Amino acid sequence: MAKMKAIVGDIIHAVGVRYRVRGDGLLETRLKNLDGLRTEVLNDIEMEDRSRREMTSIANFQDQGVQILFRTIFIDEIFSISKIVCFVKPVAESYPQRSGG
Repeated sequence: MAKMKAIVGDIIHAVGVRYRVRGDGLLETRLKNLDGLRTEVLNDIEMEDRSRREMTSIANFQDQGVQILFRTIFIDEIFSISKIVCFVKPVAESYPQRSGG
């Protein structure tokens, strides 16, 4: 299997997130850039205590890095995430530079 080069610092395109979650209530999922200025709302999921499926949310998010934010809406809702996979691919090694002045 070929080794993949590190994409730290490159512009990436996040195309999806797969996670295994158990709990009670509604789970909101968001993607944010590293500064928290840009946000993409992913599908909210109704959690089950026993689930055999891994949820997959389709995304379309490009930036230099990505944060995944999970949260519940109401008090006393609990969740446990045992697996997170973020599907990303490199787009560019840097933002285009302006020439001239």
